[in-house]
Amino acid sequence: MGPEQDASSSDAGPHDDADRASDANGDANVCVTLSTTGFDKSCKQNADCGLASVGTVCSSGPVCTCAAEGIASSAESAYQTYYQNVIATVKPPPGGCMCPNFGAPVCIHGTCSVCGGAGPACPDGG
Repeated sequence: MGPEQDASSSDAGPHDDADRASDANGDANVCVTLSTTGFDKSCKQNADCGLASVGTVCSSGPVCTCAAEGIASSAESAYQTYYQNVIATVKPPPGGCMCPNFGAPVCIHGTCSVCGGAGPACPDGG
């Protein structure tokens, strides 16, 4: 469970996605969108930030997620556990895709972001 998630929360969060995938019919194509929603993104400096792989994982296709969102370094372990749980639940076939370099994790106004590369440019002061 992400650091900002509560088991009693009625809002759909990352762990709800994995739970829904496990309830799906084994014959159906199951897709789960991985995102950093619900995970800490707060920071004071660039060193407080890391990259998280995000994207849609489907049971009918290879994993094609890219390191394209910033996340607080302190939340990386919880995010990796969430990511691995989704992969284990959805059970995509082997393979992958090529991802562009979306940039580096940076702290902008107290929030971890990614800028540069194929991602957005850093705002002034970022």
